[in-house]
Amino acid sequence: MWKSVVGRCTTVWIVSEINRPVSEKEAWEILDRSVSYLGHGGQCRSISFICTKTDNIGVDYDMKKERDSILSRNMVAKKKVEEKFNKQTKIKEQFNIDKDFFQVFTVSSKEYRKNIVLQPEDTEIPKLQEFLRNLNDRSTKTSDYVSGAYGILSLIQGAKSSDMTDSKKEVCQVLENNLKEGLGTIGQTMDEAYEAFERCLSEGVRQSVETCEKIAKDKVIEPKGTNGRWYHKVLKSLCKNNGDYKPIRKKGKKSQRERNLNDSLASCMRDLSNETFKKYFPNQGKGSSINDLIDNFTLDTNSLVEEHPEVSLHLTFLKTEHDKEWQEVA
Repeated sequence: MWKSVVGRCTTVWIVSEINRPVSEKEAWEILDRSVSYLGHGGQCRSISFICTKTDNIGVDYDMKKERDSILSRNMVAKKKVEEKFNKQTKIKEQFNIDKDFFQVFTVSSKEYRKNIVLQPEDTEIPKLQEFLRNLNDRSTKTSDYVSGAYGILSLIQGAKSSDMTDSKKEVCQVLENNLKEGLGTIGQTMDEAYEAFERCLSEGVRQSVETCEKIAKDKVIEPKGTNGRWYHKVLKSLCKNNGDYKPIRKKGKKSQRERNLNDSLASCMRDLSNETFKKYFPNQGKGSSINDLIDNFTLDTNSLVEEHPEVSLHLTFLKTEHDKEWQEVA
């Protein structure tokens, strides 16, 4: 259930208390297991680590020393979390990492309300609020609504204008050429992406078929560091749970990792397609991606308005319709 939900998330938060952000095994294990759902085929654009209870020092200081101690520990925690994140090789394989992709927040809701030791900006609650506002900017929706209304009014006024057959034919021809050129560029890139993925996946399938027994044994049935005597229990679990083996956690003993036969067998295809996927579908725009081509696609109605002001109202309506369709595609 959670896997299908994670794949639809555009941003992911990992929440942990300030005293154990790096040693919190469950949080990092969940991130490790969900990377393939967040990346290729997912919608993730950013990951944030939220360290909570930053005001719990546990030692009595005067206010200045307590503030300095809190801020110092916050800086150390951020550095450790960032170092831990930079060691996550699976994430680097799936995403194009930049400074905005991963952020660490050290927050204190108690101090934000009371303002006894820390200033509001020290608690990083305002910073987190701003981050949330940027995820869902209402002003963009308002602007889209106004633009759509203006486009409809332009069409109504344009319909009342006198007939301009020659200008309309000329503008129509230019728009048709612009449309064909833009679609041609996108289509060519789509064809290149299709061929690239077909090569990667075909080679991945070949490798998976040739090494399936070895992969199943080494990664699922008898991975390194496990006792092979209980392999029949693993096989039974794989058959009952659609390829999943979830070991029972025993108190006082080191927990085993979950194993998934389907995921392991697909690893060859995934490994070979990683770079191709990042090229055509990066989480951040990189110029040659398909998303960038769609973003940059335009009918160039602005220049046509300058050349043919007599049909400017029609072009304004056309631009609003184009922008509305683009929003749905994006």
